[in-house]
Amino acid sequence: MKTGETIRLGLLLMLIAVSLGGCLDYRAGRHWVANGDREWVRVDKPVTLHGSTFESPYMVWAQQTCSSTVTVEIQKSAEGSTHSLFLVPILPGDSVGNPAKTSIVVRGPGLSAGCWNGKEPRISIEANGMAVPDAQVSSCKKSEACCYVDVPRSRETLESLMIAIDGPDGQCAYPPLVLRSTRHMCLRGTRFGGSERCSY
Repeated sequence: MKTGETIRLGLLLMLIAVSLGGCLDYRAGRHWVANGDREWVRVDKPVTLHGSTFESPYMVWAQQTCSSTVTVEIQKSAEGSTHSLFLVPILPGDSVGNPAKTSIVVRGPGLSAGCWNGKEPRISIEANGMAVPDAQVSSCKKSEACCYVDVPRSRETLESLMIAIDGPDGQCAYPPLVLRSTRHMCLRGTRFGGSERCSY
């Protein structure tokens, strides 16, 4: 068989394999899991846009120990992917690219008085078991009772996070949200524009 015919036959076989659904993506990344039973409940829901439903880009937890509910939102980590043909890796896909900082949004009626109590922020952060004094706490620009926290640590370097929030009246205190990092992997059908994220 001539070289040209061999190439054409190989391309034909590959097209048949693709049409039969033989192409899959290995996807892998990290996500947060609430550590221990501190009454924090994960509440993020799928997002519907133009009739299509997508996984929420944020992980959200809620807590109701005090007189009002508070929620904590953290953007999901980026995932890397590798294209495969019949489960055999063949081509790199999307690479993992998380920003140099980790952003957290805290919402609750008790934060309507602001994100600072005098010179002290009402939200404190520990990363990998150590306090983060350079975390930047500010009020959300377009929403009251909302605080924005920038932790100057990349997601790749974080194995644990502890988020402590002052209660609404200065007396009650929410139990800290303690998160630990865990890894995940899944298989998704290859498609134009990128395969779907893993569910977790």
